[in-house]
Amino acid sequence: MESATFNGLPAELTPFVGRRAETENLRSLLSEQRYILIVGMSGVGKTRLSLHLAGMVQRAFHNNVYYVQAGTLTTQADLIAGIASVIGAPPTNSVEGIALKLKQRPALVIIDGADAPDLGLAQLASELLRLCHELKLVVTARGRTHLAGERVFTLGALPVPTPDFVEGQGVDRALALDSVELLVESIRQSVPAFEATRRNAEDLFTICRLTAGIPSYLEAAARAHGVLGARGLARTLSEQSLTLDEFTSPLLRKDVMRQAFEQGLKRVEAVDRSLYLKLALFHSPFDIQFAAEVFAEGDVGATAPSMARLVDQSLLTAQMVDGEPLFSMAAPYRHLALQQLRSTDGADAAGRLLREKLISHLHSAGEEWFSESQLPSVQFLNRYTAEVTELLDELSRTPRDAHLALNLICGLRYYWQIRPVVPWPRARDWINAALKSTHIPDTARLRALQMDAYIAFYENDLEEAGAQLRLAAALAADLHPEAKDLVFGIFIDGLLQFGRGELAAAERSFRQVANVAMAGQRMSDQVGERYWFLAMTLLAKGDLSGAEQQVQEGLRFCETHGDVWGRAYTMWLLALLLLRRGEEEKASRVLNQATEVLLAYQDRTGLTLAAQLMATIALGRGDHDFAARITSTLPDGGKRPPMLIGEIDMRRLEEIKAAVGSAPFKHQHLATHAFSVPEAISHVLLQKDLQEDSSQRPKLALDPAGQLSAREWEIGKLVAEGLGNPAIATRLVISRRTVEGHVQRILGKLGFKSRSQIAVWVSERRRTEPAAVQGPHLPKKIGGG
Repeated sequence: MESATFNGLPAELTPFVGRRAETENLRSLLSEQRYILIVGMSGVGKTRLSLHLAGMVQRAFHNNVYYVQAGTLTTQADLIAGIASVIGAPPTNSVEGIALKLKQRPALVIIDGADAPDLGLAQLASELLRLCHELKLVVTARGRTHLAGERVFTLGALPVPTPDFVEGQGVDRALALDSVELLVESIRQSVPAFEATRRNAEDLFTICRLTAGIPSYLEAAARAHGVLGARGLARTLSEQSLTLDEFTSPLLRKDVMRQAFEQGLKRVEAVDRSLYLKLALFHSPFDIQFAAEVFAEGDVGATAPSMARLVDQSLLTAQMVDGEPLFSMAAPYRHLALQQLRSTDGADAAGRLLREKLISHLHSAGEEWFSESQLPSVQFLNRYTAEVTELLDELSRTPRDAHLALNLICGLRYYWQIRPVVPWPRARDWINAALKSTHIPDTARLRALQMDAYIAFYENDLEEAGAQLRLAAALAADLHPEAKDLVFGIFIDGLLQFGRGELAAAERSFRQVANVAMAGQRMSDQVGERYWFLAMTLLAKGDLSGAEQQVQEGLRFCETHGDVWGRAYTMWLLALLLLRRGEEEKASRVLNQATEVLLAYQDRTGLTLAAQLMATIALGRGDHDFAARITSTLPDGGKRPPMLIGEIDMRRLEEIKAAVGSAPFKHQHLATHAFSVPEAISHVLLQKDLQEDSSQRPKLALDPAGQLSAREWEIGKLVAEGLGNPAIATRLVISRRTVEGHVQRILGKLGFKSRSQIAVWVSERRRTEPAAVQGPHLPKKIGGG
């Protein structure tokens, strides 16, 4: 980085972009810690962040802030001489000589790029901190020094606008991400008039994704933009494994990046290096359990030390997501690791292992949907979207694997409803690709055509769904299909009749599904979904009592079969029934329970329906502001299945949203967080509950002292049982963010500072525990751990 010197610190010649949360976290740490180690791979922005931090705290240290560039130093003597020169001490080769200059005053010393193995940094830092009681050190490096008392701050890449983020949050929020902001600001260094617009947004998003949000590569991309333009650069990065070497700062060329990569591998053991190369096969952030399952025969205990050492050397990045560590490899390192892996004899074997494990999980996700493994299966699929997509792309286009591809795609039938966003609409493309194979049995071809029609219905493409169903019916006439295939065809016909508004015909089809003789066949999927759509049909016809009967039967069916997700949808219907009967508060309570489950599943379709109904209830109360806020969390556009429910007037909701506006909500809650749509809905619910006056809040089932809501009392009891937030979230099938919010509210209401105080308080009052909340309850056993 080019720099001029001012007050002992290199001056920032370009605007510092993003890293707001990291800056504040570091500033807070600096007030508490004496030795902070900022670790991260080359080019991630450690130097720039440390200098920005130094500039912010200069006054607090009375301008005694010093910057030492250690990247070119190789020995401890070099480092001591460098520090002495920067702080203005006489030339010395001892720590004591430096201490004489520093120990009389508060001071901050930044040692940047302390990666040479012979610097003896840990010993030097320990001595300086012992001798200088008011000294604080900030060190940047690619690996840990393991000094007692060091506080490690891992700096990762900037967040990038993934397809899911753009789909869920919209283009405007994606343009506000730090990676896009840095790219645009860097382009403006040479093209001052450049603006990010909706027209060039997708190209900018592609560039950010393909540079993995690494600041040095984003800046290199900005230089390349002057030659290639946004469209040309995005295309070049997509078609070639271009590392932008010619446009990268000389200090960050590929040879330097490769050197950093190779040095990191040299500092770990051979078993770590072997594992690391295999981990490069993961596109997505991965958890240690699956990494061990694929590459260490499930031995997490043997895998954990290697993973820890790889993280220590910044070869892997670890971040906590919902209380669980997920690991990832930066794109440049992954590229280099894959090159090495493919040059070894073990490359094919490692690839086969990953493929086999993915196929096993996909089979399980389909076969065990009606079991307590339902939620863990969905969470697995959500996490490894990229790997699953690549696998199904390959299987569906390989003739000998086409039958396997169709079995997996059809088995994941319900999952396609949860994730109707890029790249999951590819399911129909995969089906069509697989059907070109001559190796497909006619029975499998029949199920594939039915599945294609089913997905088309959920995309609101009724014409295409009808065409595919007619092809399936013609094929079935020449076969003797299994009962489940016949019933599935009848069921899809009912869906199309429902979508077209042919309610009497739809009712007959859905009732026929239940009446067809299915001796010896496991028909739980069609039967379960049949309850939901039959109730919807009866509700649309105005038959409230008939709809309620189907809803109650559906709830019992879901509880019997362990279908927590299907139960949440049925509770949504129950809320709609209660709303039509004028029982608004009860409808809200039931809807909130359903929404918490849908949040756990990250079900965009279900959450969209829930948000629409929440907004409708808010409109009925005259709360136009809340209706506008909750509507603002919905994805823009997109195909939705036809629902024919008059209470949900989306045109009215959009009018209210336009009239009231949702800018205050976005400014307060979304501008500084990369919320997904489910998180945004969860955040709105939490904020709404916090803002409600206790006198207006429905008095459902409170704690004996009348201070906690029913859900807070329930969570308080689990805290008293010793459960942590992740375990509580799993027990109640709600997001961990929601649990954390409830725990904080409990602490605030009771004036406590610790969970142990909650546990004692709850234990003292359990003898007078209130009756259970009225209405439907979640089953006790609702998911794996």
